[in-house]
Amino acid sequence: MSTHHSPTIEVCFTPDLFKYRQSSDPILIVVVDIFRAGSTVCAALSNGFQKVKPVSDLAEAEKLKRENGWPAAGERNGIKLPFTDYGNSPVALAGVKHSGVPLILTTSNGTKAIEVSKDAGDIIVGGFNNMGAISKWLLNQNKNVLILCSGWMGSMSLEDTVFAGALIEQINLKLLNDEAFMAQKLWSEAKNDLKGFLQQGTHFQRLLKLGAEKDIDFALSFNNSNVVPIYKDGFLLNNL
Repeated sequence: MSTHHSPTIEVCFTPDLFKYRQSSDPILIVVVDIFRAGSTVCAALSNGFQKVKPVSDLAEAEKLKRENGWPAAGERNGIKLPFTDYGNSPVALAGVKHSGVPLILTTSNGTKAIEVSKDAGDIIVGGFNNMGAISKWLLNQNKNVLILCSGWMGSMSLEDTVFAGALIEQINLKLLNDEAFMAQKLWSEAKNDLKGFLQQGTHFQRLLKLGAEKDIDFALSFNNSNVVPIYKDGFLLNNL
């Protein structure tokens, strides 16, 4: 029987840093966008949407909606778009049951992370909502893991980095880079008062000003979803 190296875990704080990754492909990529795309995807797949189509280009999202009649969710700078049925809001999506149609999702940050990493390995979307489900899935795969934080407009974000640390603690693989170590330390600082800690972040404050505290609370709820959204042929669908 051939001996395998123990799987490693690496963190990229922003999509722009993905090209400097140290893990060799193929890898398992966990795309993280805590506020709010990750939760929106989990809420959509838990509430009857068949799959989610992440689109970063606004014109393309609008065209898909027009041509297919699919509902759309999305925002720019946190604000719902005129042509979408929903904002980038897990609470809005969790409040309605949907019957087997795809959802178009266009957001400021989360869709970019998927686009830069889609050729490097299997992509799943993870957050506090589905941490238990994705941890189990990742450990079963027994491959190198890269946590790709969406950040905010090219910069790192506190909440995505803290979640990366939480996931590292949960699956306990060998740390590959300094970012993984830093994320873990940040989580150990944040874990006893997660909301209070993240309140110091700019993205939290931005959402608060937009009146989205219910979405914040939803996004910080542990294991309220057992979906493992995996990216296949341009769509995110539940892998379970």
